[in-house]
Amino acid sequence: MISVIFGVLFTFGMIFGVGVIAGDPMALIDLITLGVVIGLSLIGTIFSSMAKPRSELFSNFGNFSVIAGWIAFLMGATIISGSMDLGDLKNLGPALAVALLAPLYGYTLKFCCMIGETYFSLDSPEEASEQESPKTRQEIEVGNAGLVFPSPNGTKYSVGVDDSGNIRTRSI
Repeated sequence: MISVIFGVLFTFGMIFGVGVIAGDPMALIDLITLGVVIGLSLIGTIFSSMAKPRSELFSNFGNFSVIAGWIAFLMGATIISGSMDLGDLKNLGPALAVALLAPLYGYTLKFCCMIGETYFSLDSPEEASEQESPKTRQEIEVGNAGLVFPSPNGTKYSVGVDDSGNIRTRSI
């Protein structure tokens, strides 16, 4: 759990650090846009994830965050387009900057959810080392003729090395 907290904190620290280096960290903060993205993400997650495991909640919230970010961007672009006077283009830059924050918030939330999803997808952290992929869990036997592998149709094949060092396979 500590790794999840540190991962999220380092993520936000990195983004804030970029804002400091760029000269204006407050340019990356707009509470209305953040509220729209989080609100839409919560609505999508709540109504699509009832009685789901925690790992799926993280995944769903992250996916809905990205979608909500783009929806909020389109809402902002529509508002800008509808209220913009073509003679007053100096306000276009700051308005677009706020609209572009929405996808940034969506992808940042998705990134943080991926950190949490990985942690909560395992029942306990110790199981991470014990889990194997299904392909490596096939029953491989060591027989007289060498290694014995099952095939998808149920037959077994042996793989071995003959006296001259050549690899041989045969059906058993």
